[in-house]
Amino acid sequence: MVRKSLRPLLMLSAVQLAALLLFCKGFFPYKTYLPGFATTADAPEILSKTADSNEPQFDRLVFVLVDALRNDFVFERGSGFSFVKSLISQGSAKPFTAKATAPTVTLPRIKALTTGAIPSFVDAILNIAESDTSSSLAHQDNWVYQLHKNGTNTINFFGDDTWIKLFPGLFTRTDGTTSFFVSDTVEVDTNVTRHVQPEIAKEDWTAIIFHYLGLDHIGHIGGPKSHLMLDKQKEMDNVIRTIYEYVAEDDSQRRKRSRDALGTLIVLCGDHGMNEAGNHGGSSDNETSTAMVFMSPNYESRPIIKHHTPRRPTFSKQDQFGYPQIDQIDLVPTLSMLLGLPIPRNNIGKVILELFNGQNGLRALRALQVNSHQLGDILHAHHGAYYEEPAGDDARIAKLLLSLENSEELTSIQEAWHALHFANGFHSQYVETKAFSTAKSKDLLSRAESLYMKFIDFSHDQLARTASLYDLPYMYLGMFLSLVSTVFHIRLLISAKRDKIDGKQSTLSGGSITMHHGYVGISLVMYCVSLFASSFIEEEHLFWYYFIQTSWLIMMFESLRRYDYTGDRFQKIALVGVSQMVVFRIVQAWNQTGNQHAGEIDIRYWLNNEYDTWAWHLLAATLMLNALQCIRNLWQMQLVTSRIKDISQAARVIYRASKVIFLICVCLTSTLVVVYKVRTEKDQADIPSIYRDLATWELPDRLDQQQLGRLIYNYVAAAFFMLNSTIFIGKYVRKLDITNTRNMVAPAPYVLLLLRTVTPLLVLLSKTHNAILFAFFDVQLELFYIWFRCEPASAYANTPESHSILTNASIILGMIQSAFFIMGNSNSLSSVDLGNSYIGVDGYDVGVTGLLTFISNWSGSVWWTFAGISLIAHGYWLTQSISQPPPTIQLNDDAPEHSSHDETQNDTDDNSTINDEDNTSIIAARELISYYSSFYIYFAIFFNLALTTLSVSVTILRQHLFIWTVFSPKFLFQGAWVVLYHFMIQTLLATVLIGTWLPWCIA
Repeated sequence: MVRKSLRPLLMLSAVQLAALLLFCKGFFPYKTYLPGFATTADAPEILSKTADSNEPQFDRLVFVLVDALRNDFVFERGSGFSFVKSLISQGSAKPFTAKATAPTVTLPRIKALTTGAIPSFVDAILNIAESDTSSSLAHQDNWVYQLHKNGTNTINFFGDDTWIKLFPGLFTRTDGTTSFFVSDTVEVDTNVTRHVQPEIAKEDWTAIIFHYLGLDHIGHIGGPKSHLMLDKQKEMDNVIRTIYEYVAEDDSQRRKRSRDALGTLIVLCGDHGMNEAGNHGGSSDNETSTAMVFMSPNYESRPIIKHHTPRRPTFSKQDQFGYPQIDQIDLVPTLSMLLGLPIPRNNIGKVILELFNGQNGLRALRALQVNSHQLGDILHAHHGAYYEEPAGDDARIAKLLLSLENSEELTSIQEAWHALHFANGFHSQYVETKAFSTAKSKDLLSRAESLYMKFIDFSHDQLARTASLYDLPYMYLGMFLSLVSTVFHIRLLISAKRDKIDGKQSTLSGGSITMHHGYVGISLVMYCVSLFASSFIEEEHLFWYYFIQTSWLIMMFESLRRYDYTGDRFQKIALVGVSQMVVFRIVQAWNQTGNQHAGEIDIRYWLNNEYDTWAWHLLAATLMLNALQCIRNLWQMQLVTSRIKDISQAARVIYRASKVIFLICVCLTSTLVVVYKVRTEKDQADIPSIYRDLATWELPDRLDQQQLGRLIYNYVAAAFFMLNSTIFIGKYVRKLDITNTRNMVAPAPYVLLLLRTVTPLLVLLSKTHNAILFAFFDVQLELFYIWFRCEPASAYANTPESHSILTNASIILGMIQSAFFIMGNSNSLSSVDLGNSYIGVDGYDVGVTGLLTFISNWSGSVWWTFAGISLIAHGYWLTQSISQPPPTIQLNDDAPEHSSHDETQNDTDDNSTINDEDNTSIIAARELISYYSSFYIYFAIFFNLALTTLSVSVTILRQHLFIWTVFSPKFLFQGAWVVLYHFMIQTLLATVLIGTWLPWCIA
C-alpha cells in the first residue's frame, strides 16, 4: 500500500519521467535520410571511355570485420598479425588507420561502415536491444544492398547476428552468433572460422562477410593487455592467411576459366577500438582508432599498385605508424568504386585515393567525379542550392578560379558549386588531351583533382555538421516539465518543514542552519554549474570524492565543537571520522576512472597483473565477512524474541531451524559465486588451488555456466524466503508474548539481513577485483553505526542541536554516487561493462539482459541503497527512543543514552494489550514512512535539479564540439540514474521496502 505521504512524490516522479522522455524525443531524433537507393543512372557522365577509368577493379569481396580491432593490434611491432604485416611490407596490402566517431559501439559502427552516413546517437541504446528492428537498414541505401542488386545476388554472412537484423533478406547463407556473451572468447570465433574454407571453395558467391567477436570479448574480460590478446591476434592472422591463400588459388582458377574474372578484394577492418580498460563507446583515441587493410592477390601482379608512390595529393594524413589516416566511412565510396557499384545515396565519406593509383590518373579522376556529384545531391537536398555555373565575363571568372585554387578550403556553398564546375571542366579537358604525359595534361590533372577534393572536403564537413536535427519544441517542453517537477518538490520540502508529526516538529531542516548545510547548498550549486563544462563531466568522480571527504571533516568539526567532547568520547568521534576518510581514500584509488587518468596504474591493475592470486583471496574474504555479519544480525534478531523459549517450545525449534536454513542459503550462495567466478576465469593457473578445487564440487560440476547462474539466483530467492519465514515466526511469538505490549522492534537488523542476502548477488554481477570493495563498504557502514553510538541522546531529539536529515541524506546520496565511480564507471559509454549481463541467461532477452547490465554497473550504488535504508530505519528508531518509553530490545548497544521512565502499563486484559500493541506498531510504521519521505524528497530534488540543469546545458551547447562525445553520454547516464535508479530502485523498490515490507516486519 502506498502511503499518503509518498503519493505527491510519486506523482511528481511520473512528471519527471514524462519530462525525460519528451526531451529525449527532441534531443535524440532518428536522422532523416534521403529515401530510395542509388542507381547507375545517378552517376555523372563518363568523360573517358577507356577501361582504365570505367571498369571495376574487383568482382568479388571478402569482408572480414574483427570486433574492436584497434590499429596498434595490427600495425604495432610485436603484434600477432605477422602475415598481414608481411603483405604490407611486400606491397600486396594497403594499410590505413580508420577513425571512427562516437558512439564507438557495434551497431552504429556497422551502419557507418555500410551506408557512409553518421548514425544516430540513439543507436548506442539500440545496440543493447538485440531484438530491436527499428534500426534496420532495409530501407536505407548501403553497399550490401548495392552488391546484392548489381552482383550475382549471393552474399553470405557468418558472425555477429546484428548484420542479419540490419540487412534482412540480403544474405543467402548465414550463421549468426550473439555479440553479448562476452565470456565466450573461443566458440564465438570457431563457429565463424569453420565456414571459411567451404564457402570460398564454392562458385556461387559475390561477397562473403565474416564478423569475429572474440577479440572484443577478451578486451571486455581482461583489457587490451590480457594474456589472451596476443593469441587471439595470431588466430585472426591465421584466418586472414587462410582466406588469402584460398582466394589466391580460386582467383587463379577463375582466370583460367574466364578472361573476364577480375579478382577478389579482401578487406580487414575493425568497427571500433578499445580503451585501456577493454571497453568502448567513448571518443578516446584508442576507442576511435581502428585498423583497415585492403589486400588482394591482384596487387602482387601490379607493380604500379605495389610500389608506386602517389604523386597526387590525398585526403589522408599519416598516423603514428606512418600509414595514412582516413575516416571510417571513407570505406563506403571506395568499395563502391572498386567494385563498380553506385555509391549509397546518404554517404558522406571520401574516396581513398591511395587505392586508385595509375599512370594516367583517369581512374582516380572518375572516382573523385562520382563521389563529388553524389555528395552534391545530398548538399542540394539539405541546403536547396544546386550546381551552377559562375556568372560574369572572362576576367571575373578567371579571378574567381584563381581565388578558389589559392584558397586552402572553401567557405560557402556557392564557392563549392563553382569549384565543382571548374573541376568538371578541367577533367573534360584532361580526357580530351589524350597525351597524358605532357606538362599541360599534368597541370589539368592536378587542377581537376585539387578542385574535386576541395568540393568533397567542404561537402563532407557541411553534411557532418548538419547530421543532427533537433526537435526543439519537444526539448523545451521536456525542460519545462522537469523544471515544474523541481519547483513542486522544493515546495513540498518547504511545506513539510511546517508539518506536525504526532505533535512534533518535523526534523527535515534539523533546526538551525549549520556549516554542513551551507556546504551542501554550495556543493549543489557547483555541481549544477559543472554540468556546463565537458572536463568536469568527464571527471565527475572527483567532485563526489571531494564532497564526501570534506563532509566528514565538517561533520567532525561540528560535532566536536557543538558537544565539547572530552576523554573517550572525543577520541572515539575523531577516530571514526578519520577512519571513514582513510577507508574512503583506499576505495577511491581502487579503479582509475574518468578521462584524464583512465588506464593509469591503480590497485585494480596490481590485483589483475602482479598479485592476481590476491584477488581470489579478497573475493573469499568479502563473502566470509558478509556471512559473519549475517550471523551477527541474526543474533540481533534473537534479542528481539529473547522470550521465545518461555512462550512456545515448538516455535523456538522452528524459529532456530529457519535461521539456520537462511544462513545455509547465504553461505551456499557465496560458495557458488566463488565457483562461478573460478569457472569464468580462462587462465586457471592464476587461481589458488583451494578455489579451483571448489569448481570440481559435485553440486556445480554437473551444471553449465548458465545453469549455475540460475542456481545462484534460486538460492538468493530461497534465502529471501527463509528470511521472511524467520520474521513471520518472530512476529507470531511477539504477539503471544503478553509482557511485550509496548516494545517497538528495531527495524535496522531486518534491512541489514536483506543486505546480506543480496550482497553475494552483487558480488557475482561485479568484476572479481571489485569484490573486496563491498567489504570496505561494510566497514564504512559499521563506522556509520559507531558514529551514531558516539552521539548523545540530544542528537536525535527535535532540538536545534539535533542531527539534520539533510546532513544524513547528503552523506547517503554522496556514497551512492561515489560508489558508482568507485566500481570503475564513468560518464563515458566505454565504461559500461557487459561482461556480467548474461549470467544465468540462455538467450537474449532485452528485459533480463538490461536489468543485469544495470545492476552490474550500478552494483555499488545498489548496495549503498540498502545500506542507506538501514541507516534511515535505525535513525528513525533512535529518534523515537527519545520521545517514548525505551524499547526493551536494543540494536546491541546502538541505542543512545536516555533517562528512565516509570512503568504504568496495565496487563490485566490480554486482548486489549495485543490490540494496543498492533495500533502502536501501525502508528510507528506510518511514521517510518513519513520519516523516509523526509529523506526521499532530498534525493528527488537532487535528481530533478540535475536533470533540469543538464537539459538546459545540452540545449544551449547542442552545437558544441563535444556534444556527442561528452554531453550526450552524460545525458544518457543521467537518464539511467533517473529512470533505472531513482525511479525503479529509490522510489518503487525502496517504497515497497519502507512502506510495506519493513512495517510488516516490525508490526
